[in-house]
Amino acid sequence: MRLRQKFIIIFLGAAAPLVVVNLLLLQGLSRTEALSNKIIEAEKARFSMLNLHMDLYRAFMPTHDYLISGEEEERKLYKQYRMDIEDKFRILRDVAERTPYIDVEGLTNMENHFKEVDKKALEILDLENPVGNPAGSKTMYEMDKHLEALIACANQCYAKTQEKVKETLQAIGEEERSITRNITYIVFTACLIAVALGAYSAHYVTRPLKDLCQAASHISQGDFWHRVNITTGDELEELSNSINKMNLLLKESFETLEAKVVQRTAALHDMVNKLERVFKQTVEAMAETVDQKSPWTFGHSRRVTQYAVTLGQRLGLKKEDLESLRTSALLHDIGKIGVPETIVDKEGPLTVEEQEVMQRHPRLGVNILSPIEAFGEILPTVLYHHENYDGTGYPQGLKGEEIPLLGRILRVADAYDAMRCDRPYRKGKDKDTTIEEIRADAGTIYDPHVVEALVEVVDKMEGS
Repeated sequence: MRLRQKFIIIFLGAAAPLVVVNLLLLQGLSRTEALSNKIIEAEKARFSMLNLHMDLYRAFMPTHDYLISGEEEERKLYKQYRMDIEDKFRILRDVAERTPYIDVEGLTNMENHFKEVDKKALEILDLENPVGNPAGSKTMYEMDKHLEALIACANQCYAKTQEKVKETLQAIGEEERSITRNITYIVFTACLIAVALGAYSAHYVTRPLKDLCQAASHISQGDFWHRVNITTGDELEELSNSINKMNLLLKESFETLEAKVVQRTAALHDMVNKLERVFKQTVEAMAETVDQKSPWTFGHSRRVTQYAVTLGQRLGLKKEDLESLRTSALLHDIGKIGVPETIVDKEGPLTVEEQEVMQRHPRLGVNILSPIEAFGEILPTVLYHHENYDGTGYPQGLKGEEIPLLGRILRVADAYDAMRCDRPYRKGKDKDTTIEEIRADAGTIYDPHVVEALVEVVDKMEGS
């Protein structure tokens, strides 16, 4: 079944309860209209009886007045009232034939009493000289007796009409409440059915859509192994099959690409390792070149590198900082390539001019290394490895924390190895003497924290 057909069935299923509710409401309205007609008929009967009751009271007043005044106007007035009463009786007779609200027997008795009263009234009105006429007074007495019976019968008939109308209104009220309860129950039941059908339909339609959304989420996260299992037999199932095929193609492409990436990554890793080895070997060769310039400095760069890296480890440097310190230590004296050997190997004290030449070697080292981009991060260490902690060093006279930490570490490692080894102008010193002199200069030439680290490192390396 296609998705469009399913939606049509769902729509019809949801609309069916509403159609039933509307039909029931129309039926209820029809019954309510019938009840309203009953109420109208009952009220009409009661109102007609009430009007007759009131007309009977006033109809025979002109007769009494005629006996007193003898006016012709009273005769005309009675005849008008008499016609109104006869019209009322016809109306009530018609109502009695159509509805149960009028007491037919009582109405018949009322008509009979009215005829007797009317007969006596006409006799009085036919008198030529009514004022003070004894016959008129006698007839009036007989008419009043029949009038009393007529009024009593009218009261009784009106009371029965009132009772029947009241019973009818009570029955109508109960029926209206029953209709209201039934309609409420039916509407509530229809709403529950519509809600339940809507919930089921929503689940039936949205569940495959939810599965498709989850599949799209898995694909966006690179999960090409995810499969969509929709068996609705419509366009959604076709779409899920297409997604599964696409996932299979993507999975195969991804696995092929992944294999190539792994292969290329391994090749790049090997190349990087080779480049790193070549770089380290080049740096060591450059350091060896500097050390070979003088027999007095042979192996100096390697030993300074060992001391500096060990100090850096003791001070908690990161791996990348230790690698930078290692390279800096190997190449810290590369600037001495530009210093004449006569100055480097001079046995006596250097002159002022010779000291100035010697103090140029940090800048010369930076000039040599700066064209090579890979040495960019070690340039400050090479430049400042002869700065003193109190600012009396060279080339810029930095002091304290102004000197980079790697430069302060290299300053101590370089000094320690220089004091321990022979020089053309002096003999090398033992470990204890070297440590004592360096500790004496802590805070002036050297960073005190680095000096304390050196003491701990040297004790562990050479023994106490």
